[in-house]
Amino acid sequence: MAKEKKEIEFSKETDDVLVLLVELVKDIREKKSATQLMGENLQNLINAIGNADQIPDENKDRKIFLQTIGYRTGELADALLGSPSA
Repeated sequence: MAKEKKEIEFSKETDDVLVLLVELVKDIREKKSATQLMGENLQNLINAIGNADQIPDENKDRKIFLQTIGYRTGELADALLGSPSA
């Protein structure tokens, strides 16, 4: 299977929320304590909340908004389901 790298534009504030979600799911699956969850994800939470009011504006450029969601979907699936065996 061939793999290539590609540079894409993405919606930063939407991505911040998705990064938080992916990291929280990974940590919850690892059965980390609430203290660990908060300590390790506090900066992601601050990033996600800090400019979340800009997400509706990001949604106006639907192509980039959906590219952002699509980009993080694989990570979220792995976080929820576990990585498939190689």
